[in-house]
Amino acid sequence: MPCLQYRMIGIAFLILALTALAYTINWVYNKSKYWEKKGIKCLPALPVFGNSLPMLLNKKNVGEIMEDIYNAFPDEPVIGYYEFLTPRLVIRDNELVQKILIKDFGHFVDHGVEVDEKKSPLDNQLFVMTGNNLSHRTKMAPLFTSGKLKNMYGVMTEAGDGLLEYLDKNKENDIDMREAMVLFSMDIIGSAAFGINPGVLKNPESEFRVKGKQISEPNWKNLVRIWFFFAFPQIAKKMGFSFQPKSVTCYFSDIIRNAIDYRKKNDIQRNDFIQMMVHLKEKGKIEVKTLDSSDDYLNTELNDTNNEVFEITDDILLAQAQSFLLAGFESTALLLAYAMLEICQKPQLQDTLRKEIVEQVKLNGGLTYEALRNLKLLEQAVKGL
Repeated sequence: MPCLQYRMIGIAFLILALTALAYTINWVYNKSKYWEKKGIKCLPALPVFGNSLPMLLNKKNVGEIMEDIYNAFPDEPVIGYYEFLTPRLVIRDNELVQKILIKDFGHFVDHGVEVDEKKSPLDNQLFVMTGNNLSHRTKMAPLFTSGKLKNMYGVMTEAGDGLLEYLDKNKENDIDMREAMVLFSMDIIGSAAFGINPGVLKNPESEFRVKGKQISEPNWKNLVRIWFFFAFPQIAKKMGFSFQPKSVTCYFSDIIRNAIDYRKKNDIQRNDFIQMMVHLKEKGKIEVKTLDSSDDYLNTELNDTNNEVFEITDDILLAQAQSFLLAGFESTALLLAYAMLEICQKPQLQDTLRKEIVEQVKLNGGLTYEALRNLKLLEQAVKGL
């Protein structure tokens, strides 16, 4: 009799397991047919992995995957794809893009990733803030005006001098320009934005460089972390997963926190990002004295948004400051490296740019901020126009 009971219990568990498996398979199948049911064209997708498997296997980056999706149906205004289990939409029509990003921005404020503000407060950065926190974005927008950038230009030139010293020191050997630009971007962001001197151009093996390298290093831990964030966003949020390794987050947070505390104790004022963040917390706003055409985003009206007031806390400040550091390292370095590659491959373009730079230096008495703003051909070359 006991054997019969155990057998019945085993059969019950087997039926339960098969039912759960069937339910899961059906759920995944329905997820993979989302765009087909909507009548929107999309590339074939794998169960669970969607169109993101090449990224997980480190065979393609996100940009290459998006390019394949974008070019798959050239006559379609929108194209569907799957970011693991989550259906996403690529907008190809320019008019739709303008409506989404400007006129209807109040309805499209989220980026598809959420973090738990209590469990991972330093991940609550502008890029992942949801609609309820939109007021943070409007408050921080004046931090990025041309006038604020001009105030930091003097400090940036010091980092530029450091790059010239690095190139001169290593001119007898082959120079990895991508690596040189990574070191330069770290020095310039650390100095101009946060008033610290990372010194990575002089010491490429410094802890600042090591920690910065861990941010985008394509190791298995980072790949699994990214995959889990996008495949199971709600579970990642509930479990308090962080975008970055804890050691990296703590290291850069300590640097920023120490910089803020040092200035408060010694009453130091400096034209940089940290100072503006401190003013934002104290006054609740950033004053904008002068604007130019490139600052027109400040006048964009955000319709249908929540006007509730949110407090600017220390965690909010640290999160935004950290995002500025982390996001600027690799992207700035790649932009500069690709721009130089483009210029090196076109000697005639080099000559034209050199003449433009010499002319503006003479007119402005040096490579000043005004001279830099007038380098229109150089701007086109950097933008790849």
